[in-house]
Amino acid sequence: MSRGYVYVIDPHLGVEGRPVVKIGYTTRSPNRRLRELQTALPQRASLAAAVEFPNVEWAEKELHLALSHLSVRANGGTEFFFLTSKEATEHVYQLAYQVSVAEAKRAMEKDLEQFTEKISGGLAKRIAGWFALAGLVAPALWFVMVGADIGRIVVNGLSGLWLALISGMIGIFVGEKIVKQNWKEDIAMERDNLLSKYPAAKKAT
Repeated sequence: MSRGYVYVIDPHLGVEGRPVVKIGYTTRSPNRRLRELQTALPQRASLAAAVEFPNVEWAEKELHLALSHLSVRANGGTEFFFLTSKEATEHVYQLAYQVSVAEAKRAMEKDLEQFTEKISGGLAKRIAGWFALAGLVAPALWFVMVGADIGRIVVNGLSGLWLALISGMIGIFVGEKIVKQNWKEDIAMERDNLLSKYPAAKKAT
C-alpha cells in the first residue's frame, strides 16, 4: 500500500472524434509525471487533476474498473478513457470523498474504542478473557473428573481450543454489551465530541 496521487492528464486530443483523458497514478510529483508523458504526445498536454490517496494503487484500480466501459481500448490495457477532463476529475474527487469518509469513520471508531476501554478499565477484554479461559479449562476438568485416560484428555483439550475461541467471541459480545449499557451516556457524549473532531464521519453515521 503506497501513498501517492491519482492524476488526470488531458492530452487535448480526440479519438474517433471524442475527447479522451489519461487516468493514472504516481508516487512522485504529478507534474514530473506530466513532463515524462509529454515526450510521447504530439501537442501540449495539461494536468487536470492530482488527488492524493493513502492507497493509490487501489484507488487507480477502482477508477479503472468503474470506467472500464469508457476505455479507449475495449479489451483494456490502457489508461485512456473517453471522458472530458471535467468528467474524469469529478470521478476522482468522488472516490477521494468516499475514502475520506471511510478514513474518518475508522479513526473515530478507534478513538471511541480507546475511550471506552479507558473508562471501563478494560472490562470488555477481561470478560472475553474469562469466557475464553472457561472454554479452554472446563472440558479438560470434566474429563479429569470422570477419570478419562491422558490421551483422551489431550485430544479433547485440543478440541477445547476451538471451544475457547468460540467462548472468547461470545465473551467479546457480552462484554461490549455490558460496557455500552453501563457507560451509555459517557460513550454517547464522547461520540458527539469525536464527530466534531472527525466531521467527515457524519456522512457514514
